[in-house]
Amino acid sequence: MYKKEFVDWNYQFNFNKAMSSSYSIIGIESSDVTPHKVQKLHEKGKKVHVYFTNNKTQKIEQKRIKEYQVDGYFTDYVQFTQALLQEHGER
Repeated sequence: MYKKEFVDWNYQFNFNKAMSSSYSIIGIESSDVTPHKVQKLHEKGKKVHVYFTNNKTQKIEQKRIKEYQVDGYFTDYVQFTQALLQEHGER
C-alpha cells in the first residue's frame, strides 16, 4: 500500500495540461477516460495509458474503455485484460 505522503488523494486529471505536456505518454485514471479525450490526445501524437483505482469496478471499466483504443493498461488483472484484448484480435 502507498504511504499517504506519496499520493495526492485529491488529484484531478487536467486535460489541458495533458494536451500541452511534452510527455509522449499520458496516464489517466479510468474514470477520467472518455472517447473525446483519447481521440484528442492521439491527434497530438500522445499515447494513452489507463490505470484503475477501484478493484470492484476495474473489469467493467476495462470493458468500457477498450472501445476507446487506449494504448496501455495498468491493471491488477493481467490475465483478464489479455483475454479481453484477445477477444477482439488485439495485442
